[in-house]
Amino acid sequence: MLKYIIRRLFLGLFTVFAVTTITFFLLFLVPGGPFLAEKAPSEEVIAELNARYGLDKPRVVQYKNYMVNLLKGDFGVSLKRREYTVKEIIMSGFVVSARLGVLAILIAVIFGMIGGVLAAYYHGKFLDNLLVLFSTWGVAVPSFITTIVFLLFFCVKLSIFPIMGLFSPLHYVLPVTCLAFYPTAYIMRLVRISMLDVLGQDYIRTARAKGLSTFKIIFKHALRNALLPVITYLGPTLAWILIGNFVIEKVFNIPGIGMALISATLGRDYPLIMGITIFLAFIIVLMNILVDILYKIIDPRIRLV
Repeated sequence: MLKYIIRRLFLGLFTVFAVTTITFFLLFLVPGGPFLAEKAPSEEVIAELNARYGLDKPRVVQYKNYMVNLLKGDFGVSLKRREYTVKEIIMSGFVVSARLGVLAILIAVIFGMIGGVLAAYYHGKFLDNLLVLFSTWGVAVPSFITTIVFLLFFCVKLSIFPIMGLFSPLHYVLPVTCLAFYPTAYIMRLVRISMLDVLGQDYIRTARAKGLSTFKIIFKHALRNALLPVITYLGPTLAWILIGNFVIEKVFNIPGIGMALISATLGRDYPLIMGITIFLAFIIVLMNILVDILYKIIDPRIRLV
């Protein structure tokens, strides 16, 4: 187990290194520059700014300098928000995005698992058909359409929830709901399919023949074996939710890390784009390692090789 974790950590570090290298060189293929604006500065000013931030050097030299600084934990300074370092912007945005993400993933897991279990238990009945309809709609409809529909209905038409920002608990309701909508529907489908397969196994029939209660059969025997596909899905999903949802943060004007990446991309803020990309890659690698460990905890029969 320990050897496997160490090997995965090395592979994860190599993955982050590869992502960093590819992203670094791809950024310079994008037309435009970080110092261009509606009122374009003179060539002398642009040359001076490029020299100040080391952008006048050859790409290989810039890459070497960036990697050396990165090994020291220095992500550089934002080219647009020069009073802040990249690390400060990432951490401030991540706190906001992670707060929304944790609430959303808790809601998705709880309601997705309950809905999937109920759909499997009442297979072929009205409740099953209703939950299948909901989960199909949640998976099929793009998140930006769902977000806009919720925004127009609950904020504009009914005026129940505020539209922008995170200034009170009421401000969290709609963004968290929109963020949790897709994973709830997807988890519900996964649990339903897995539970239908597990409930048909011989050991479940044996448990019923022994007179065990339905609650024990479902939650003690069946659900545990049906959780593996859910955990597989939760790994990368949790990483993406924690790092911020671009659409929801943009629509509700939430200053999370997703909004920071949008602003950095539009403004060609190379250090900030690099920092957020590396941070996202690290979170995804870490979540995948944790998923593999959870596999072993839930089902000791699984061998990690």
